[in-house]
Amino acid sequence: MAGLKPTSLTIRAYQVGFGDCFLLTVEYAGAAKKADKERHLLIDFGSTGMPDHVDPDGQMMKVAKDIEQRCDGKLHLVLASHRHKDHLSGFTTKDDGSGTGDVIARLKPDIVIQPWTENPKTKDASLKLTASPAREHSLQSQYVSALSDMNTLSDAIQSEVTHLTSDKFMKGLNQDLANQVRFLSDDNGVPNQSAVTNLATMGENHYVNYGYELDVSRLLPGVNLRFLGPPTLEQAPMEMHHFGSGI
Repeated sequence: MAGLKPTSLTIRAYQVGFGDCFLLTVEYAGAAKKADKERHLLIDFGSTGMPDHVDPDGQMMKVAKDIEQRCDGKLHLVLASHRHKDHLSGFTTKDDGSGTGDVIARLKPDIVIQPWTENPKTKDASLKLTASPAREHSLQSQYVSALSDMNTLSDAIQSEVTHLTSDKFMKGLNQDLANQVRFLSDDNGVPNQSAVTNLATMGENHYVNYGYELDVSRLLPGVNLRFLGPPTLEQAPMEMHHFGSGI
């Protein structure tokens, strides 16, 4: 692939209801091997809901299978912008290997990109990050812990709202309000742990922040990546350090 330059870019935007899923295909002319003529990047794969007449599971599996076909069984890079369900749920796996996330994992992406807040080292205050002083790392771990607490709270809220029709206390809650609360907690806070775990194990992981440098020239000749976020606590304004205000 050395010396090759991209000749075209195809962007596919998939119908995933309320969500995002984009497959970018970079094409190269003159490649000696068929496998080198196209390189594929998947950006997000998630949904929080489909139109009433569409089966959500069936539609998401159609998307996963189409990605598999378009890539001829091989993804080169996956980017999950953040863990909201409308960007992430498609990476969820099942115990029997039949989940949409299992399909994506079998495409064996070389690189997986996620925000720095998903870095396991950031979540453990006892581990040191080479790029961050001890005090800053402690702040980062506290910040990520606060995000995790919000996930837990949202999960609990969703569970309560789910019992709307059966729980005597919740019966008085307006249905429209209940639906809004359920949507917000489902999209913004539910941990989506299966999808996160799958992403962490399917390729070489890079947990990025603003200005993160990642050279993909050997994997994607002629393609440069520039990361505009998220900022670390060192990069963000001081008011962002108040854990509830900058999320």
